[in-house]
Amino acid sequence: MYTDLLFYAALTLAIIAILSVLPFAIAYTKTLTRHNNIPAFCDLLDYATLIKDNLIVLKSGALCAFYEIFPDDQSQLNKASLTHFEQIIQKAFLKLGGNWAVHFDVKRIKDGFYAPTCDSFNQTINDLEIKRILKFKNEKSFESRFFLTLTFLGTSTSHRKIESLVLNDSNDHKSAKESTLELIEKFQSECKSITDTLSLVIKVKALTSTQHLNFTLNQTLSFIHSCITGKEHDIAVPKHNCYLDALLSTKDFS
Repeated sequence: MYTDLLFYAALTLAIIAILSVLPFAIAYTKTLTRHNNIPAFCDLLDYATLIKDNLIVLKSGALCAFYEIFPDDQSQLNKASLTHFEQIIQKAFLKLGGNWAVHFDVKRIKDGFYAPTCDSFNQTINDLEIKRILKFKNEKSFESRFFLTLTFLGTSTSHRKIESLVLNDSNDHKSAKESTLELIEKFQSECKSITDTLSLVIKVKALTSTQHLNFTLNQTLSFIHSCITGKEHDIAVPKHNCYLDALLSTKDFS
């Protein structure tokens, strides 16, 4: 009889202990299985796939083309030359219709020497230029590189075509690619029309790739990566040309 009382007392205490721990166990299990809805840095980047050396398709369905521009020094141009320069620039960008965006970026890179040369007829300017060269030789200098990005934000129809090209893994992938080709070619044609006009007054060069033995370095990816991270690294093209958001998000943006 005494043994039975001890058994039931122990059983009761065990049940009470299990019931007291059970809510904490359930809460801990929910914590482990709960999905984190906060987007990662790569999720915030809009870059999807590299179509050509300087052409990227965004997750939003937009198309981007990347160029480097080499502007001349405008400080010694007369008023007529400046007016002509402005008119050509305006003419180039007036060709853009709706749903376009234009970005100009400047990168400042340490170069250690002073590259520009001055051939002015003004002796005072030449003397100042010599002093400037000596100053930069002692204190080092920065090279300014200028980049132009043309983005077609697209329409609902173009978005559907791009999404079909990027996301479709079925047997219809070929037809989806063919239906999108016309849109990409039109985008390239419009970009060429703009850059051809700009080239009348300023040198414009599409960003390119450099082929090596086992990999290909791409200037477009390197440029975007440097803007995000602040680091100057050559970025290789992934073999599948996709998942650029993960490729470019090697460091949190700050």
